[in-house]
Amino acid sequence: MNPKATLFDYLAAQVAERPNAIAYLEEDVVTTFAEVDLRAGKCRAALTMAGVKPGDRVALAMSDSVDLVVALLAVMGLGAIAVPCCVTAKADELAYMIGHPEPVCVIVSTDQWQAYVAARAHLPGSLLVLTMGPGTPDGDTIDLSAAERDASSHDIVSLDADAPAVILYTSGTTGYPKGAIHRHRDIPHIIEATGRGVYGIGPGDRMFSSARIFFSYGFSSSVSVPLGLGATAILVRPRPTPQLIIDVFDRYDPTAFFSVPAIFRALLDHHRETGALQTRALRFCASGGEKLPPAVLQEWKAVTGADILDVIGTTEVMYGFISSRPGKIKPGSVGQPITGYDVRLVDEEGSFVECAGRGRLQVQGASISTHYWGDAHKSGLLHDGWLSTGDIFSRDDDGYYFFEGRSDDLFKSSGMWVSPAEVEAALLKHPVVSDAAVTSEPSGDGGFASVAHIVLQAGAAAESATADTIMAHVATCLPRYKRPQKLQFIDVIPRTATGKIRRFQLRPGAPKAMAAPAV
Repeated sequence: MNPKATLFDYLAAQVAERPNAIAYLEEDVVTTFAEVDLRAGKCRAALTMAGVKPGDRVALAMSDSVDLVVALLAVMGLGAIAVPCCVTAKADELAYMIGHPEPVCVIVSTDQWQAYVAARAHLPGSLLVLTMGPGTPDGDTIDLSAAERDASSHDIVSLDADAPAVILYTSGTTGYPKGAIHRHRDIPHIIEATGRGVYGIGPGDRMFSSARIFFSYGFSSSVSVPLGLGATAILVRPRPTPQLIIDVFDRYDPTAFFSVPAIFRALLDHHRETGALQTRALRFCASGGEKLPPAVLQEWKAVTGADILDVIGTTEVMYGFISSRPGKIKPGSVGQPITGYDVRLVDEEGSFVECAGRGRLQVQGASISTHYWGDAHKSGLLHDGWLSTGDIFSRDDDGYYFFEGRSDDLFKSSGMWVSPAEVEAALLKHPVVSDAAVTSEPSGDGGFASVAHIVLQAGAAAESATADTIMAHVATCLPRYKRPQKLQFIDVIPRTATGKIRRFQLRPGAPKAMAAPAV
C-alpha cells in the first residue's frame, strides 16, 4: 500500500488519465472528472472572494449532490476545513453541528433552505450564508452558484498532508455528536486500505451509497473512494427510501451498494411485498453502522446473488478497520482486520486477550483522528497510540471478529453478560418481526432484565398471541438468561440519521410494556 499525499493528488491523476470519464451521475446530469475539477477550482475562487482562508471552518448544510462534492473539494483545496452537517437532524441538532466548529460561513443547498431556516434561530446572526443551487432564497445570502459560474479557476493551495481537512460528526447515539478532526493524509489511507484493498474498486464500478455524505461511511463511499480510484458514484438528493433505492438499481445498475442493516431489511421487506428488486449488475454490497444479522445476510444473498460484506468502523477511524472479504464471509462475523490497522482485545482485568477470546476492542492505524473539535476535557482520543472504540468483541480461533455490543449497552442477567445485539438478531429471525431493539431495566434482584421493543411486519397483530409466538421462537435460539422478560410493540425504532439505534430514547417514557409469557 503506497497512498498518495492527498485526495487532490488522486483527482489530478484521474483528470490527467481519464478527463471525460464519468465521475458522478445525479438525476439526468452527468459530471466528468474534468468537470468536477474545474467546478471545484471555480468554487475555490468564489469562496476566496467571500473571505474564506486556510484554517477557517466552513459548514455545509447540503443534500448529497455534485454541488456538495464541489463545495467539499473547494473548501479543502483552500486549506480550510469542511464540516458536512446532517440536514435530516432536528433543528437544534443541525444548529449544533453548524455552530459548534465556529465556522466563518455556512453553505446551504437551496433544497435544504427550510431545514437551515429552522436551525437558524439557534445560530449567531452574524454568520455569513452562501447558497448553492437554483434560486437565491434570501436576500441576506451570497449566491455561490452564480459566483462560481463567473469566477476563474483558483489553484489548490500548498497542502500539508498533516493539516486538518474535514470535521466529521459522530452519530450521536448517546447525546449530541462529537466532531472528529481528520487530516488530508487520512483520506488516501481509506482509498487504498479499503477501497482498493478490500473492495477492489476501479474505473468500471458504479458506486451507490444510501449512507449520506455527512456520515464518515458515506463520505468515503461517495467522495473519497470513487474520486480516488476512478469509479462512478451515483448521488440522490432525497432520503433513500426502499422505493428510491430500487429505482436507482433499475436505472443506473450500480455494481457496489453501501448501506446499513436497517435498509437491507427494509429492501427485503419491500421485495416480499412487490418482487421489485433488480440487482443485475451488483457484484457486492457493504454494510456498516450496526451489526448485520445473519438472517439478513443469507436472505439478501438468496434474493440478489450478491454478498454483503460486513464492516466495523467508527467516525474516529473515518471508515472501517475490520471487514469481511469476498469469498471469506462467516455469518455473524464482521470479518478480519483490514491491512493497515492493528486490532486488539482487552479483558475486564486490563490484560490483552491472546488468540480466541472476548474483550474491549482497541484499534491503531493511519487514518485515526487524534482529536475532537473543541475537546476541552481530553488532550486527544488516543492512549499510547490506541483508540478505544467502546465496543465488546469476541475473536474465534480463525481470527474472525464478532460484535457483541457497546460496552455501555451490555448488562448482566442471572450473573451472565447479555448483548442486546445478540438478542435483536434472534428476534429478527421471526417472520413477523420487522425491526427490534433491546434495552435493560432493573430486575429487582440486583441484576437487569431485558425488554424487547418490537416493530411488527404489516398485517401482524400486536397482541398476546403474537408475543407468545415470538417468545417461543426466541426460546429455540437463546438460553433462558438472554431471553427478553418483557415485549412491547411500537411503531418505529428510534435511530440516528446513520441508522444506529438510540436506546436511550427507548428507556424513559416508553409505552407500557407487555409482559412476556413464561416459556
